[in-house]
Amino acid sequence: MAPASICFVLVLLAISLSVLVTGQSTTPNINGSDTDLAALLAFKDQLSDPLGVLARSWTTNVSFCRWKGVSCSQPQQRVTALSLTSVPLQGELSPHLGNLSFLMQLDLTNTSLSGTIPANLGKASRKSDVFSYGIMLLEVFTGKRPTDPLFDGELSIRQWVHQAFPSELASVLDGQLLLEASSTSNLNGSLLPIFEMGLLCSSDSPDQRMSMSNVVAKLKKIKKDYTRTTSTTMQSAAQ
Repeated sequence: MAPASICFVLVLLAISLSVLVTGQSTTPNINGSDTDLAALLAFKDQLSDPLGVLARSWTTNVSFCRWKGVSCSQPQQRVTALSLTSVPLQGELSPHLGNLSFLMQLDLTNTSLSGTIPANLGKASRKSDVFSYGIMLLEVFTGKRPTDPLFDGELSIRQWVHQAFPSELASVLDGQLLLEASSTSNLNGSLLPIFEMGLLCSSDSPDQRMSMSNVVAKLKKIKKDYTRTTSTTMQSAAQ
């Protein structure tokens, strides 16, 4: 029987493929509030907050729906309004704001923010679906969520994985998956491309993210490689 980690990954990839190939949005299968949280934290990370307004309010030990300037829908807990008028913030607008697909109101008047408001702001899109999928992959394979105390501050789940990629993946891999991994080759040969895909899909700029068709193609290749490697390992063990 194949190691549990391989079986788990194969099942996950099969489910992912069934969703993506049919052309359905991935959003219903992913915790959308986690996507909104990641978008808000990315927005915060690119700003200078000299008075510490966001530093005091935007912390992961409370729901982001209670953060200063953030309003959410009920009961879905999706960000519908972001109003930080007259808060002395400086810096560039993060393209991650475009992942707030339920945002209906944005008020940043009397701030010192610059840059372009993402064209897809407040619109569900394939690029925001891909971002959500990338965050989901990082969550599943690290066993962490964006709300984990580890990410209270400047560090996000994506930054944490990016710092470990590719040579230190074992340090961020979910403990149970690491325990069940049968060899280093499984970690480097099979899980490395999954982490790579998670990072690409959750890139800061929507233009740098993988297309949905490329996600499907890469998933198929990973699944094929897993199946071939597992079959070879089982045959060798039986001899």
